[in-house]
Amino acid sequence: MKLTDTVLRSLKNTNKAQKHTDGGSIPVYFSLWRMDYRCDKKRKTLSFGAYPCGIFEVRRQEREDAKEQLARGIDPGVCKKAAKEAVRAEKENTFEVIAREWFMKRKDTWVDAHAEKIIRRL
Repeated sequence: MKLTDTVLRSLKNTNKAQKHTDGGSIPVYFSLWRMDYRCDKKRKTLSFGAYPCGIFEVRRQEREDAKEQLARGIDPGVCKKAAKEAVRAEKENTFEVIAREWFMKRKDTWVDAHAEKIIRRL
């Protein structure tokens, strides 16, 4: 049975973790879309985000992408972590971040008026 928003809303939330699947190994645990898989003889779990903000088609496509990666021998959890790290590194490598770091290192050697002028110009 395919999960729909109506079906998920009709389910009662209890304190226990309840697993409801749509037949494609992408269960919803009332708060997260998750997929269990095995890689390197270890059981692992990959999370696709929180319910209800996830669109079913998008989550199913993410599951299919993860299954394709597994078929090619790639751990989807490692790929997801690498992608997050790349986004974080890209955000930290902006002009503003580098300029503010440079400014903080040098501002103690300047007069306050000069420091204010420099930060405005940056």
